[in-house]
Amino acid sequence: MTYNLLLNVLPLATILCDELGTINYANKAFKSLFNYDENSIVNINKLAQSLFPESNPHNTQFINILQQQLRLSENQYLSFDVDMRLKDNLIHKVQICVATLVDNESKFKIIFFNNIIDYQITKFKLEKITKLYKAISHINQAIVKVESEESLFPLVCKMAVDYGGMTLATVRKKKSQQ
Repeated sequence: MTYNLLLNVLPLATILCDELGTINYANKAFKSLFNYDENSIVNINKLAQSLFPESNPHNTQFINILQQQLRLSENQYLSFDVDMRLKDNLIHKVQICVATLVDNESKFKIIFFNNIIDYQITKFKLEKITKLYKAISHINQAIVKVESEESLFPLVCKMAVDYGGMTLATVRKKKSQQ
């Protein structure tokens, strides 16, 4: 199939299904994220049984939603979040996006799986680094603009509170020993 090459370069876990729910292809990212055996998991029903916790009602909801989507027209798109079992055998929040591909007479559904926990951790780290760079930038500007040592200390403390995530900051001069 011509989509295999394209799907393997995607960083998101992705599978390609036909209108009946038969899994035609699962990319490398999907195989590394989930416990997936292409010989035993051949359709959406088997996939849902493998990926959802036994006690979770999402199992049947996922199957019903995907089967409904597989029957809808070409221009349908759906996105939803569910708890799923990943390769580490732990339950993670995963965003599932379903879109339609039309190839000549055939209609396929492409299903993307995005581990939201990884996304949230990366977003948190990025926000933290951005704040730190912003703090460093403001402190550098304060140092350049400062006229005396006494006026620098309150500026540094203010920026430590504003950008460094501190609730209180103080700078004191060490008493000179005589």
